[in-house]
Amino acid sequence: MEPITLTALLVGKYVLTHLGITAATTSTATAVGGATIAAATVATVVVATLSLSTMMNWFRSKQHKVDNHRYVNRSVQDRLSNGDYATQYGVFDTHNDQFIDSVYTRSSSIDSALASKHAGRRTVTHYV
Repeated sequence: MEPITLTALLVGKYVLTHLGITAATTSTATAVGGATIAAATVATVVVATLSLSTMMNWFRSKQHKVDNHRYVNRSVQDRLSNGDYATQYGVFDTHNDQFIDSVYTRSSSIDSALASKHAGRRTVTHYV
């Protein structure tokens, strides 16, 4: 068995067990594990300066997923103890309070336009 298949199987068994499902087949557990791994995958990018234009270009590329009610463009930004910025931006599901597609960045600075958008706010909804 390939390592990724084994990983998917183990993750699937873990998820199913915690849902109270103990009699699942190996193929079902592998499928559930694969879907869980895929859903949890988030791109991580390290940049010197994160700009609002970079973020807005990404939002435009994902606009087909946004309906301005349940799914919205959102960014969440924190200032880390070392002064860097941790920013996650993407398509956010407002019913389940989670990103369905996103990018996580760590940057040493942000441009003035992004700083202005987040001024005093950790979370911002963006309209394209």
